[in-house]
Amino acid sequence: MLIDDLKARKAAIYNQIKIVGSIGVLLLAKEQHLIEAVKLYLLLIKQSDVHLSHELFLHALSLANEL
Repeated sequence: MLIDDLKARKAAIYNQIKIVGSIGVLLLAKEQHLIEAVKLYLLLIKQSDVHLSHELFLHALSLANEL
């Protein structure tokens, strides 16, 4: 299930459930060859109402070997 809700994150932490954010999902999708690259999706996130810092953008690209 994909969610971006503070209460849900707190509940997951309390119940020791691993949390994977949007960028983590993209990196896993690339690792499993479900997508070829994450950069396009990260750019779409940056253009949306979701905040994505430039530093995190670059870090995600680095982890995906797309710098």
